Amino acid sequence: MLSLVCLGGLVYWWQTDTQQADREVKGRVTKPSDEAHIVSDWERPFITDRNDSWKIMSYETTAEQVNELIPGEDKQLLPVLIDNDELIYFTATEGFYKLWRYSLLEKSNIFVIGIRQAPIELEVAANGRFAVYTVLDTSRSNLGNRCFLVNLETRQIKEIGSGIRDIEISPDNRHIAYTMDHGLYFIEVLHSKDPTSPIMIQEGDIEAPVFSKSGERIYFIKQLDDVASIVSTDLRGAEDKEILALEVSGGNAEWTMELSQDGEKLLYTDIIDSEALRGNIGWIRTDGTDQHYYVNQGISAHWSKTGHEIWYNRLEIKNGQVSRQIWKMNDQGNYREAVTQEGNNWF
Repeated sequence: MLSLVCLGGLVYWWQTDTQQADREVKGRVTKPSDEAHIVSDWERPFITDRNDSWKIMSYETTAEQVNELIPGEDKQLLPVLIDNDELIYFTATEGFYKLWRYSLLEKSNIFVIGIRQAPIELEVAANGRFAVYTVLDTSRSNLGNRCFLVNLETRQIKEIGSGIRDIEISPDNRHIAYTMDHGLYFIEVLHSKDPTSPIMIQEGDIEAPVFSKSGERIYFIKQLDDVASIVSTDLRGAEDKEILALEVSGGNAEWTMELSQDGEKLLYTDIIDSEALRGNIGWIRTDGTDQHYYVNQGISAHWSKTGHEIWYNRLEIKNGQVSRQIWKMNDQGNYREAVTQEGNNWF
């Protein structure tokens, strides 16, 4: 999930020298042509910042090149790719933010809603019918934001609540999970009906909820003091199973987690120190086997579509200039290469 840190333009990353880590692969930036791209070969979109442009880009694996996906002069934020042929995203113009849905095949843009506050997170249902976004909750001094549900077909908006973070939509489009200061919750969303009242799944300090591929279970990271674990449970919170005990790098670690498309592997990031731009990346199978851990690699890690590569942000220092870049490595961690080289680029 992108965060306000990204919107503020802060750098995320630090990485020590590793074998082949300095291999340079220059990404070619091209404009969309009149010919349809092979959208099934596009990887997760990211934002590039060249001359304060903030444009949505993606890597096309067939052509091995980076492409600008959407034309326009406004800053583009928080892209979410749906069914490989539609992008849901925000634009920013002079303090006003607009939510759009863009057809990559027809190259047509549809305006959905406008809001006055900067969006922090954006999640979209797999069926493309609704989206959930958060904005800063100015009434709260602690963690959490105001969360809104928007029907992408009717453009109706309903506030889910405040003090919310780490939103996640189930693959079957029925549930929205989120965390608050004191636990993990979910609501049920039925088409054309208001969402149900929130139900607590688990109490405690919880981050990074991720639904299973079936939507019947949920994975999350639970932390107590200096001890953290990846845990799996059903939506009643009645069948807890610890998958992995995690090494906590300091007392205030931040976590992200993502499930591979086949539903078999969990990729997690331990943000050691956001100010020092350092973090660790690891993954494990959902049955608790085949653990891999890469120390001091970075943050904002995501699975590739195949689940055999990990895409992530890395801080690059070149000719005295510091920039955020997109890198990828295989899931064994023994091969890495840069996808972008110029400007700032981030998930």
